[in-house]
Amino acid sequence: MTVEKKQQGEIGAAPVDTAGGLDVYLLGLVDFDSAVILQRKFVDEVAGAENRDGVLMLCEHPPVVTIGRDGRYGDVLDVTRHLRSRSIAVRRIPRGGPTLLHLPGQLAIYLVVPLDRLRLGVWEFAAVLQRALAAAAEEQQVAARIHREPAGVVTRAGQVGWMGAAVRAGITRFGAFLNVDPDLFLMRELMPEADPRITSLAAARVHPVSMSAVRESFVRHLSTALHYRGVRVYTGHPALQRIRRASLGRPHA
Repeated sequence: MTVEKKQQGEIGAAPVDTAGGLDVYLLGLVDFDSAVILQRKFVDEVAGAENRDGVLMLCEHPPVVTIGRDGRYGDVLDVTRHLRSRSIAVRRIPRGGPTLLHLPGQLAIYLVVPLDRLRLGVWEFAAVLQRALAAAAEEQQVAARIHREPAGVVTRAGQVGWMGAAVRAGITRFGAFLNVDPDLFLMRELMPEADPRITSLAAARVHPVSMSAVRESFVRHLSTALHYRGVRVYTGHPALQRIRRASLGRPHA
């Protein structure tokens, strides 16, 4: 696997790999709305291309609740007052998966790839994503297995990863979420009915877990499974600051 590291602002420097390459953006802590706007930009780019190239966004979010297609507003009605007291927004979004609380320490994985050009079906794609989650957990010495409902990966201590992908016109968006070391007390307080029990890699291992190590492991397993020969890693994106400024003052949903 070839990895090229580039700084923010060098996006156009990498040559096009017609055999297929994966652009990985390490974005750090990004508010949810800004991440969604940036993802739309990548979806348009991938949809308009003719090669196998894909984009992987890896980030963390300030506290926010998202409701997927398998979730409902009733999931958070009992804790609405607590969410408001902590200024935690709620977003209904067109992804698969349940209602989830996102916090720093949870890795948000947004993958934009052309399934038809990769010759993958939806279920094959989902299986690849779940196996990459499980493999990343295993490399942190946390035994994990694929879980069907809610879809994701679980350990003996509980669920650490959740699927939350969507596909439109053959292009994937959103992806998955992996608890590396978020505030489990807050997660369990606001999502008390979660089944299986919510946990994290750090809690399951009873040892600190490096976010950067988890990211590297996940990228390696995913890119290998999708047969990407080149992986180009970027820190940040030049459009993100503009998106954040445009998002200021947007009311909570």
